Amino acid sequence: MDIWLHAAKMPGPVAIVRCRHWMNKPVGLQEMKEFMGLMSTFKSVHGTYTTTSTYTPEALQFAKENGIDAVDGRGLLRRIQTRTRQRQQALLAVAFSGQH
Repeated sequence: MDIWLHAAKMPGPVAIVRCRHWMNKPVGLQEMKEFMGLMSTFKSVHGTYTTTSTYTPEALQFAKENGIDAVDGRGLLRRIQTRTRQRQQALLAVAFSGQH
């Protein structure tokens, strides 16, 4: 799933968030390059790639070099933990439903 973030009076998306729900497959370089291509096509300077899994070292290096925020499963859980208990439960239910 891709989430497109827009701002008033700004053409196109100001940021794109890609969400991948993978448990046993790390996000690789090819997936990260495809995301960068999407960002370039829509001239989005901000991008976040979020997965319930992990990243290959090459994908992490590519993300770092291109200013992409790479959030893995542990990072996602840390972000969820900053929410209220009720919100945490709702977010966890969504984040880990139908694991692939």
